[in-house]
Amino acid sequence: MEHRLTKRQERFVEEYLLDFNVTQAAVRAGYSKAHAGRIGYENLQKVHIQTAIGNRQKQLVVSSGVGPERVVKELTKLAFARVDDLFDAEWNLKNADQVPEHSKAAIASVTKTNTPGSNTTVKVTLASKLGALDQLARILGITGLDKNRDSDDKDLIEAVKAARRRYDA
Repeated sequence: MEHRLTKRQERFVEEYLLDFNVTQAAVRAGYSKAHAGRIGYENLQKVHIQTAIGNRQKQLVVSSGVGPERVVKELTKLAFARVDDLFDAEWNLKNADQVPEHSKAAIASVTKTNTPGSNTTVKVTLASKLGALDQLARILGITGLDKNRDSDDKDLIEAVKAARRRYDA
């Protein structure tokens, strides 16, 4: 028997996909604040709501043009960003047009501070390499290596080296 979503369930699906917060999605969808956590959890247990969430995610992938391949490419930029791409041989910050695009993608923030005496300090913060590597490892399936094998570290190192070669290509 096919279940149709109620208007409130449809709204819950849309709200849930904004931040994946079950309780807040239920509140924004119009459910009682007092019972939002429970109702949101119950909604996620219903197969027709799970199906609606999956279908909506697929629609978002198609309409946005952002699919798994693009996510992996962007994570690869973050994971393998090189700080030396940002500086010249004397560790002076390069002009933006001299920095490779893949390294620009890894910049989380740039803060420029002028201090008395005409000194300027530029602070560049890169995205978390460890976070990006962790996400890549999960996506590529290289985190659950067999713990009983002696070659685990070698396998992981080889997988990371292979990803780096693909990135540099």
